[in-house]
Amino acid sequence: MTKHLILFASRMRRAFRQEREKTLRQQDIRTVCIQEQIICLSEQEAAFVALETSRLLRAQRQEAKRKKRLGIPPPPAPGKIAYAVYM
Repeated sequence: MTKHLILFASRMRRAFRQEREKTLRQQDIRTVCIQEQIICLSEQEAAFVALETSRLLRAQRQEAKRKKRLGIPPPPAPGKIAYAVYM
């Protein structure tokens, strides 16, 4: 997952480095709240973030399905005690 986030960040930097200043001045700015930070994105940037987020979530679901088919148990829920069973 960390690898995907690093790739996502580098793609986003590359895609908007040159156009960022132009688009902030030209287009309406949309405020997006992420956890406890507020960032301003243009419509184009917000669409790109939504696309990459859906792509990452899809990859995460596919990985979970693959692990389920292989018989790898899912990680424990937060606050639960998990026991490893070795055969």
